[in-house]
Amino acid sequence: MRFLADESIHKEIVDQLRAEEYTVTCVSEIAQRIPDNAVIELANYESVIILTEDKDFGELVFRQNLSTQGVVLARLQGLSPNEKAKRISEAIRDNLYRLQDRFTVITKDKVRMRSY
Repeated sequence: MRFLADESIHKEIVDQLRAEEYTVTCVSEIAQRIPDNAVIELANYESVIILTEDKDFGELVFRQNLSTQGVVLARLQGLSPNEKAKRISEAIRDNLYRLQDRFTVITKDKVRMRSY
């Protein structure tokens, strides 16, 4: 599975996923401060799932009907970057083949998915 990590994603999360042999490209490694719609365009061009902590992607996907390969939104306030990395890694591993074409929200306690 391949991911595009939005600028809101901590380096520890990217490092954890890469250590588990997921392909993760970071927006910050490509271009600084690009708008969210450009992140979606890049993800679609690369056919990857967006990994973010930015709630604005929900607005873009559901209200503005922008299509994506999938979005994983981490809502893990209060956790350290290492704790977030562990939780996100676990959630991705457990739901890997269900992430495509879904908006997935990862919280401390659960994973919610919505098709679009």
